Amino acid sequence: MNAAVRSAVRVGLSLGHVVYTVADGLEGFAAGQIKEMRWCDVGGWTGQGGSLLGTKRTLPEKCMEQLVKQIRQHRIHALLIIGGFEAFVAALQLTEGREHYEELCIPMCVIPATISNNVPGTDFSLGCDTAVNAAME
Repeated sequence: MNAAVRSAVRVGLSLGHVVYTVADGLEGFAAGQIKEMRWCDVGGWTGQGGSLLGTKRTLPEKCMEQLVKQIRQHRIHALLIIGGFEAFVAALQLTEGREHYEELCIPMCVIPATISNNVPGTDFSLGCDTAVNAAME
């Protein structure tokens, strides 16, 4: 997950975008744990396993109003969600929220990252191959 975050941050910055990261998933997003990133902020992330940002399995339905407030406040124009099945469900719930919140009418993408490899519509996910190889050792 860390390598994916690093890559997303650096590609976004190289294309001239303002890039934010969120600590502790959608729960952190709703609480405003949002940080504008610089190139050097993700240095050294590639070789570290896990998630330096932290993870939570909170779904948007529990905090939709707060999420929309943060999107509006930070002028967020796209979301990249890295995670497992819950990330997929979260993107679906956010997409369904578009009929109620104009702020959710933005591009959203999920990068599957789970050792379970259970994200619908995908063949592989970040972490799955690592888990299989670790189990074989």
